[in-house]
Amino acid sequence: MQQTKEVGGTEKIPEDANKMYQENEKFVNYVTNLDYTTKSYNKIRSTVLDVEKPLVEKQLEEIDHKLKRAEKELSWSTAGKILDHFFSTINFIINENYISI
Repeated sequence: MQQTKEVGGTEKIPEDANKMYQENEKFVNYVTNLDYTTKSYNKIRSTVLDVEKPLVEKQLEEIDHKLKRAEKELSWSTAGKILDHFFSTINFIINENYISI
């Protein structure tokens, strides 16, 4: 895409492709956040000891609830602030739990 712009062929680029290219950094950020979130969540789920579960079970259930809701309501086209809020909320809960165990 960048090479096409440098050559001056922007009139041949479909509008949707141009829009996607302009939002590339945002998508990379979402993928990075999603990767971090899933790895952190899975690490907590797989490493928490039985004696620790009562300490974090409520927060893990809260995360599960938010994830189920996100599966139904969020998409790549969801407004940025909504996705940003989702990631910050989930990551806050994950970090809070990870640090406490």
